[in-house]
Amino acid sequence: MNKMRITILLLLFGPGFTSLIRAQNDTLELHLEEVVQLARENSIQAMSAENQMQTAYWQYRLFKANYRPTLALDATLPSVNRSIQSITLPDGSDVFVNRSLASSRTGINLTQRVPWTGGQVFVGSDIERIDLFSDPASTSYLVSPLNIGIRQPLFQFNPYKWEGRIAPLEYEEARKRYLESLEQLSIDAVQQFFDLYLAEINVSIAEQNVANNEELMKITRGRYNLGKIGENDLLQMELQLYNARSSLSRALLDVRIYSFRLKRFLRLDEHVIIRIVPPREVPVMNIDIDRALQYARTNRSDQVAFRKQLLEAERNMEQVRKNTGFNADLTATFGLTNTSNQLGQLYSNPVDYERFSLNLSLPILDWGKSRAQISIARSNNELVRNSIEQQTINFDEEVILQVSQYELQKDNLKIAEKADTIARKRYEVARQRYIAGKISVTDLNLANTERDLARRDYLSSLRNFWVNYYNIRKITLFDFREGKIIELPELNY
Repeated sequence: MNKMRITILLLLFGPGFTSLIRAQNDTLELHLEEVVQLARENSIQAMSAENQMQTAYWQYRLFKANYRPTLALDATLPSVNRSIQSITLPDGSDVFVNRSLASSRTGINLTQRVPWTGGQVFVGSDIERIDLFSDPASTSYLVSPLNIGIRQPLFQFNPYKWEGRIAPLEYEEARKRYLESLEQLSIDAVQQFFDLYLAEINVSIAEQNVANNEELMKITRGRYNLGKIGENDLLQMELQLYNARSSLSRALLDVRIYSFRLKRFLRLDEHVIIRIVPPREVPVMNIDIDRALQYARTNRSDQVAFRKQLLEAERNMEQVRKNTGFNADLTATFGLTNTSNQLGQLYSNPVDYERFSLNLSLPILDWGKSRAQISIARSNNELVRNSIEQQTINFDEEVILQVSQYELQKDNLKIAEKADTIARKRYEVARQRYIAGKISVTDLNLANTERDLARRDYLSSLRNFWVNYYNIRKITLFDFREGKIIELPELNY
């Protein structure tokens, strides 16, 4: 396809070119490949597919960012407290006292997830200041120049491990589904292209039929006036003429309808007059079923979705099993700290501190709740496996069916093309014989009907061939015409 022609077509979406179209009421000739290309690049469906792909891309970027170190600064500047509060004296009694103070705190923390354990490690530093509004006023500081710690669940479900296995599959599935969406757009473009093409052919057929019937009507009326034919033949020819005119009106309306739909689909200016250029050749290829199955199993998004569903089922089973049993949480922190009334002495001779806690949870009596949850998860896991096995069978059947249909369509197209040629020749012979008075108007109408039917059958076969061609591309994500895998186009995010 001529790249410069496509570039010119794309200018239709610019305001300057749109104004030119409106001023000149131009006619635009479109080839099938150009309609497909415009649909994949400029239709609303194409933009929606790209938006979904963009969302999947940023979700995957978010997933990767979550497993990188996070540096955060938190501060309270300041917190003022003037109130009466209860405090506990050294002898254990409580009294109410007036408090008037301002506190400030600043800290910086570096946190890192540990995906293979499900825990977190952190490093931080913070400083705190308290100002007492008493008589006399005083200021004190508390500093922790270094904090190193870990938060680690024990014997619990690790979501990080499963997320690390499932998220890449989700992104890969989204990429392949985007490619399949583009191929589906190609199928939609083929359908709309041939809708308009068939409507234009119907107009051409109807115009030819009207012209032929008007000519034949003159001959028939002359024969009737000479008494060579009966009134029935005259009325039959007259009816044929009115039917031809009626068919022409319907065909012209269909052209307007399908032209409008195609322009909306491609987002062309409404003032553009579209003329369809029929395909000059069809991509005749020999497709081996085994190769097609291999490419489909390797490239299709369904295969990625099957692997993802199996992982999700296994994840759900592990989550139920571990969350219903013995659980423990470990938190440990080591650091340095110091306090002083003088800011300059804070970092002199800090003392170390340690914090350690281990929290345990063990269900003793749950009336069979844990067992029921595990059984449900196991049953769901088996259900997913059985469903995927059936979907895999259907998947292979679809590939085999599409390839077989393609081989059948190649033969049907040749037969339909030959039948179209024969039917047109037969009509011309019948027309000449009718003019010569050797056949009846009934025989002529039959030849005319068969000619029109053969023409439409050929276009229907041509349409089915191209739809099947792009269906094979969609279900295998392989271009058998070029002999290469269909790759994701470059996306600028």
